[in-house]
Amino acid sequence: MEQKKVILALGLAAVFIVVISLSAVIFSGGSGQSFVEENPKNAELICDIIGYTNAVEARFNTSEPVPEYITEKYGTIYIPPDVMTCDLVEIHDLGLKRDNSTTLRTRIYDTVYDLNYIFIESSVLENGLGVDSYSSIIHYINDSESAGAGLFEFSDDAGGGSGLYRQEIFFQSQSGEGFGIHVSPAQERASAMNSTKPLYIVYSTKDIDHDYRIPLPEL
Repeated sequence: MEQKKVILALGLAAVFIVVISLSAVIFSGGSGQSFVEENPKNAELICDIIGYTNAVEARFNTSEPVPEYITEKYGTIYIPPDVMTCDLVEIHDLGLKRDNSTTLRTRIYDTVYDLNYIFIESSVLENGLGVDSYSSIIHYINDSESAGAGLFEFSDDAGGGSGLYRQEIFFQSQSGEGFGIHVSPAQERASAMNSTKPLYIVYSTKDIDHDYRIPLPEL
């Protein structure tokens, strides 16, 4: 009788372990992929590709020196001239697909959009980098605005897709007012290409101290 109780207890324990294991898989998404863990700094970012972006420095004041812990880990950091404030983030492999099935849930300021990226073309730049281009229309904004996003994946071999990205997001109102968000690698090319978690700079046209575009002549 005692032996039966022991066997029954062991059986129940095994079932309990299986249930717990299955629950862990279900609540982790069940895909086996490990994306970015929840980072409280992400809430301060102006643009967050949810599940793929990890904030390193949010709303960094570029008049201050880049913290040593960043330069020690990522090497020389490039911040474009005239950018007063920016976010420094890691972006993990986005897993872009050419069959137009890539949807990236993206928070832009306080609004979340599901951006479905359509593959446009592959090309090779003069410096030998291959680039895949994608575009997305941003829906669910008011009738007076239009918005879209471009996403570019760079690789050493054309079509290789090593996971270096540049993202451009633009909002434009009928009144002519609007803003853009730019996401691009912040490291030197060789350093970024060899990194499993490259560092990116994220900033808005609102973060630039003046419009440096060449003014159009008056008619």
